[in-house]
Amino acid sequence: MSLFHTSGTLLSRHPYSERALGINGAYEPWFKTDKAAGVHEYTSPIDGVTRIGGFQRNHIFPIGVLASVGRDEALIVWNRLFVFRIVLIGFARCHDRHPGLEPRTATAATGGGGGGARRARRHR
Repeated sequence: MSLFHTSGTLLSRHPYSERALGINGAYEPWFKTDKAAGVHEYTSPIDGVTRIGGFQRNHIFPIGVLASVGRDEALIVWNRLFVFRIVLIGFARCHDRHPGLEPRTATAATGGGGGGARRARRHR
């Protein structure tokens, strides 16, 4: 989270970094926009991490707030779920193509069910 002056000067930041205070963020795309609030993806000039951030300018005081999270950190759960679903779909398609991979049920294992009915018709 960062607090900027409307001139672009970084006033405060969490986590605190003394070397970051006073840098000018006026050249950042999210700062250049005329919108009062919005969401933007950018590379942080402080740590070089690509971040997804939301900003809000104050309409009374000459400050703006930027709250952001690293893109990789924000998408890690989504990426894990995506991989899990792709693997699951792959197994389902493999199962559809190879029906012999079906698990045996109790009635199929004991010879009950449809197979016994077919045998009874043959003996008539």
